[in-house]
Amino acid sequence: MSRNINIWGVRLSDTFRYHNHCEELEIINVCFADDLFIFARGDVEAARVIMDSLDEFKQVSGLVPSIPKSTAFFCNVMPHVKNAILSIMPFSKGKLPAKYLGVPLISSRLLNRDCKILVEKARNRIGDWKNKSLSFAGRLQLCKSVVSSMQVYWASVLIIPMGIVSDIQQLIRGFLWCNGDYKRGKAKVSWDDICLPKHEGGLGLRSLEVFNLALMTTHIWNIVSSKESLWVRWVHTYKLRGHTFWDIYLKADMSWGWRKLLQLRYLVRPFFWMQIGNGHKASLWHDMWSYQCPLSSYLSPRDITREGRTL
Repeated sequence: MSRNINIWGVRLSDTFRYHNHCEELEIINVCFADDLFIFARGDVEAARVIMDSLDEFKQVSGLVPSIPKSTAFFCNVMPHVKNAILSIMPFSKGKLPAKYLGVPLISSRLLNRDCKILVEKARNRIGDWKNKSLSFAGRLQLCKSVVSSMQVYWASVLIIPMGIVSDIQQLIRGFLWCNGDYKRGKAKVSWDDICLPKHEGGLGLRSLEVFNLALMTTHIWNIVSSKESLWVRWVHTYKLRGHTFWDIYLKADMSWGWRKLLQLRYLVRPFFWMQIGNGHKASLWHDMWSYQCPLSSYLSPRDITREGRTL
């Protein structure tokens, strides 16, 4: 990720205003591969600064932005302001929620209809295999290597609704046992046993729900270990605000994705241990630094305050 495309134009401008939750870290843009996202408040002056900076970038680098492929997205902007901005930015007007690399960019609750494309992809792929004469071992291998991997990218960035997970697993079960649509009574072993490792008597298929949670814990690890990335710094600046990931309160007004991530804490908390160094990065109350921790599970904030300590 980068944020140096038009930062100088912003610093020299007296009229540019940062988008909410971007000012402290001076986040102007995010780059991924050859794609560029630029964030700003929905006003004419901000649009003018952005276009001037893009023109300067074109003159300095010799690279020309692809205007026909560029899109402007608006949220809570008056219609006359939109028109004024689009007269400065000759971009097409996009609709929210937007998708990037096939994944919806939303902060609200992820619904089944947002993920139906995953079920359709699995159904189409399995439909291509139905007419082929495949052994049970062949069907098992296809389920392992192809169908179970189709939703990995989604599962690494979002918690997939259980309805979608159930639909995909139903397709896998039908193909595995019936070489087509699942029929009651055809399954020889329960699905939970099928998903066990082979050395435990299963067939080694992934449980999509468990695998989804496992992928999401990598984000928790990045936050707790303070990995050097723009997203982690943004989380610490605007989400945690001096708190640790373990002691921040769960609130109803939090975004759906952030709330879901916080709800995983009870699953992963026992496996995150703090190695004591100089003590500056360890929380006496909330971190796991001995087998009796975290101490906050034994002592209430009132107990700690009564003893003259602070959280």
